[in-house]
Amino acid sequence: MSDRTQPETTVTVRCTGHVREAVGQHELTFTFTGTRLREFLESFFDAYDVEEMLIAETEADATAHGWAPVPDDLPGTWRKNPKANRPGVDLRSHVSPTLGNVSRHY
Repeated sequence: MSDRTQPETTVTVRCTGHVREAVGQHELTFTFTGTRLREFLESFFDAYDVEEMLIAETEADATAHGWAPVPDDLPGTWRKNPKANRPGVDLRSHVSPTLGNVSRHY
């Protein structure tokens, strides 16, 4: 077994909506042990009680509820993606390619 210490990573987190209210600020710097998204999320969820706001476990949770009324007659063809093309669990976040910024989108 290796005694190698995990590096610390610092990211900028930008929150919106209910997550912003729960965290108490729009933007914060967050440091966690590790370099992977999973390690960030575990640490962030330990620090802030927002996991249920970000992880959709059911199709109903993953479905966005619009803020504008849907017209009765939509133009074109509208249908849901085939089940194979839909994620089973949805994380509502955006990660920059360098893991420098993680922000919630809803």
